[in-house]
Amino acid sequence: MPTDAHSLVHQIRDNALSLHAQAQSLLDSKDLMSNKDVRTIRVTSKHLRACWQLLNPLLKNTVADDAKRDLKKASATLQNARELHVMANTLARLVQKSRSKDAKRILTTGHALLFANIADSSLQTERPATLRETFEQDALRWRQLDVKFSNTQIRRRGYGRLYAKAYKFANAAHDNSDVEMWHRARKWVKYLSYTLPWLELSDDFSPDPADFTAFAKSLGKLHDLHYLIAYSTKHRATFANKDEAAYFIHQLQTAESQLQWRCEKSSRNLFLLSPTQFEKAVAS
Repeated sequence: MPTDAHSLVHQIRDNALSLHAQAQSLLDSKDLMSNKDVRTIRVTSKHLRACWQLLNPLLKNTVADDAKRDLKKASATLQNARELHVMANTLARLVQKSRSKDAKRILTTGHALLFANIADSSLQTERPATLRETFEQDALRWRQLDVKFSNTQIRRRGYGRLYAKAYKFANAAHDNSDVEMWHRARKWVKYLSYTLPWLELSDDFSPDPADFTAFAKSLGKLHDLHYLIAYSTKHRATFANKDEAAYFIHQLQTAESQLQWRCEKSSRNLFLLSPTQFEKAVAS
C-alpha cells in the first residue's frame, strides 16, 4: 500500500520493473514460444500499458503514448499464435456448459470440424525479433522516469480518467446493446482491474475493486465469443450442410446474447458513481 515514504508513482514504477523482471527469462530464451508463453507476454504487455495509462494525463511529454504504442505493436505480433487457441477453448467451455443434447451435439461437432488440429504443441511460434527490443526499451523508460506526482494527483487524474473512460463506453454499450462498444469498454475496465488494488480505499468504498476484475473477465469472454462467431461464419462451409452451420452459429449467438445481458446487469451495478463522484471517492 502506498505511504508518504513510498508514493504511488514509485509503486507504479516498481510494479512495472517487476513485470519486466518476471518476463525476462521468456524474452531471453531461444526456444519457440508455447501458447502459455505467448499468453504471459501478452498479459504482461497489458499490465505495463495500464501503468502508462495511469500516468498518462500527468506527463507533459509523449513517453506514455510512445510506450503504449510500442508495447501494443509488439504484442500484436503474437496475436495470431493466440487467437485459435482462445477460440478453441471458448467453444470447449460452451460444450461443457450446454444442457441441451442437441446444442451439445452441434457444438461438439463444430469444435471437431473447426479446431481438430489445435493443440498446445501446434501453437509454438517463433519469437518476433522486435519483441525483446521493445520490452528492453520500455524497461529503460521506467528506469529513467523521474517524476514527482502526489498520490492525490494520481488518484484524481489517473484513476479518474480510467474510470471515466470505462464509464463512458459501458454506458454507451448497454444503452445501445452494442457488443462492439463493450469491446471498447473492456480495455478500460481491465486497466482499472489491474491498478485499483494498489489503492488504499476506505471500507465503505463501493464497488469493491474485485468487482472490476470479475467484470473484466466477463467482457473478455464476450470478446472471445464475438470473434469465435466471426471465425465460424467465415468457415461455415466446413460443416456438412447449410442447416448444420446455421444451427451451430445460432447456438453461439444465443450464448453471446445471454453473456451480453449479464454484462449489462453487472455494468449497471458497477458504475453507480458518476466520474466526478468516483474521483472524490478515491481521493478521500
